[in-house]
Amino acid sequence: MSPESLSIPASLVPLFISNDAPHPSQSAVVEEVLRAKQTELSKLEHDIKRVESALNALQTNHDNLQAELDGYKSILSPIRRVPPEVLGEIFLYLVPSADKTHPHCDSLARISLPWKLGQICCRWRAVALSLSELWAFLDLGPFRCLILF
Repeated sequence: MSPESLSIPASLVPLFISNDAPHPSQSAVVEEVLRAKQTELSKLEHDIKRVESALNALQTNHDNLQAELDGYKSILSPIRRVPPEVLGEIFLYLVPSADKTHPHCDSLARISLPWKLGQICCRWRAVALSLSELWAFLDLGPFRCLILF
């Protein structure tokens, strides 16, 4: 920080470019400047906190509005217009069949695909539950599947 970049009383400039001890009159000026600058700094810190608080409130409003907007957008999502029959066909392509080899295909395991599909939404759960083919595999060992239907 150079003396030129600050608003320094002329009597204090030599103190910024040397290590000399201040004269008592210079010390009084420095203390007065310190008090004034500290008051100014406190006001700035208060203003910063006020602006940060306003910014936080704006960010909260933004996030709430974005969530609301996302909710409205989801209403128009194309997946909502896919007929249940087509969803069912898609689901059936995702599960193992008699001609596919699949090491772990227990449809009754809670981590299996039929369960996961049923956890997406009520509509998908209804479609998944209506397809007996999704629930037709039972794991009898680490790498064996029994086709029930």
